[in-house]
Amino acid sequence: MEKHKKTREKKGKKGFNLDLKDKNTQFILVGIFIIAVLAVMGTILMSNMQNAQKEVKPEEVVQTAAKIQFIEVTLSDCKTNKCFSLQSLETAIKNTDKNAEYETKTVLYDTEEGKALVEKYNLAKLPALIISGDISKVKDLETQWLAAQLGTKESDNSLVLRSVPNISYDLGKKKYLGQVTMTTLSFDECKECAEVPKAENFGLLVPPVTIVENKKVNATTDEGKQLIQKYSITAVPTVILSKEIAEYDALMPTMGELGTAESDGSFVFREQGLNPVYFSIKENRLVGYVSAFYIIDSNCTTCPTASDLNTALTAAFGFKVIENKYADVREPTNLNTVLSWGITKVPAVVYVGDMNAYFIVKKLWSNLGIINGDKYILTNMDFLNGMQYEDLNTLPKNTAVNVGELVVNTT
Repeated sequence: MEKHKKTREKKGKKGFNLDLKDKNTQFILVGIFIIAVLAVMGTILMSNMQNAQKEVKPEEVVQTAAKIQFIEVTLSDCKTNKCFSLQSLETAIKNTDKNAEYETKTVLYDTEEGKALVEKYNLAKLPALIISGDISKVKDLETQWLAAQLGTKESDNSLVLRSVPNISYDLGKKKYLGQVTMTTLSFDECKECAEVPKAENFGLLVPPVTIVENKKVNATTDEGKQLIQKYSITAVPTVILSKEIAEYDALMPTMGELGTAESDGSFVFREQGLNPVYFSIKENRLVGYVSAFYIIDSNCTTCPTASDLNTALTAAFGFKVIENKYADVREPTNLNTVLSWGITKVPAVVYVGDMNAYFIVKKLWSNLGIINGDKYILTNMDFLNGMQYEDLNTLPKNTAVNVGELVVNTT
């Protein structure tokens, strides 16, 4: 009997844009919010690129170059305390008009001039940036500054940075904000456990978090056991951030799905599903291993093979597959069995094991497939470019064959 094949043409990968193969970026993929400073920098740079592509007519050339002054109000130990650098913002502004003349002046807060500037502009955090001069001659600078809510326009036409990212010095509280200590609670005896993110990876969050100290503690030591008891930790490895993490206001709304804020202000990551394998203290075992059963049609020469699927799906999801097998629907028992599971097209993949340990499964599986008992059945693989399916309803069925265990082979 001639096969009927269902082919779906792809223009590219669809759906989610997952980078679960990268262990470090998995842990930080939920950092979604855009800090105003970075947003305006990107906007300014894009505007500059667009302007550069436009033809400049002779009558449009500015005869007199704009003169812009950057005044940085800071503290003598700000650099030592890893304060936010104003340089990247200043560079972005300079790139909008390379013909302008720019001057940067640094004023220390503990000088008379510094205190006068703080009082005049009612500065709350340092380092502060005050922009003065021919601001109107720099295209869109004022408009973009205000639209991005970076700061204010003052009565003397100066632009003052108000949204100062951490690390910054709060003049009212008389302390530096955003100096986070990171404690990595590891399980050194577990050679198969996933790595936790490095301190520098938190700098990739939006807004970026600055880790000033990184402590490493083995869960089996006395200190490790005390941390486990103190914070009721149920799985390792994990990360504990000091109470200063709460000073990153824009980040905190996204953190709820990753862990818990504790009574002492610390934040404990509890979502190990972003990066299995991990050790469950409660279950006293390693969690994150699964077995995969690839449901294929051996007569479909244009469908991907089990090996192809294994390579592609491992890269996409990062599941820790310890056993790969395949089942051919041309085997009558297999066809009737997979139909009873709700599978109507192949290839499909059936996962069993610690699937619910994975964050992506808990959050996205309803868009990817179905769950039948302990079986997680991946039926939607449209995100794989050029995916082709076989419609099982077109295959001949042997009603004399009962539903049973899959007849499988090892890939």
